[in-house]
Parts: sequence; C-alpha cells; structure tokens
Amino acid sequence: MQSLRYWIMPVAALMGALLVAANYLRDIYELPRVRMGLQHLTASTFSLWLPVLHIRDGKKVLKEGEINL
Repeated sequence: MQSLRYWIMPVAALMGALLVAANYLRDIYELPRVRMGLQHLTASTFSLWLPVLHIRDGKKVLKEGEINL
C-alpha cells in the first residue's frame, strides 16, 4: 500500500499527455470538442472504441451533423 503513492505522478503525467495530444488533434482536424480528439487518439493508439463508418450504395451514411472520425 505504501508504494501506491508512487503511481500518482506517472498516471497524472500520462493523463496530462493524453489530454494535450487530444487537444492538438482537435486543433489540427478542426473538431468541435476535445472528446472527439481523445476518441481518435484512443482508437489509433490503443485500438479501443474504434469508430465505424457505414457505407450504402457507395456513399457514407451519416446522421445529420455527425462528424466522420
């Protein structure tokens, strides 16, 4: 239990780096929210929460106002 305190800074540094990278992706791709940049980052880095694009008749099927990541 005493070594648990040594995990605080590495975890905080990782979370901070992920948020900075997500904000950078938001700026580069002109996304409306940082959450979308974080989703793109986690999908490309960790293969988690991968976005799915449906195609029908050779065209993208997106809801009104939806952004294709």
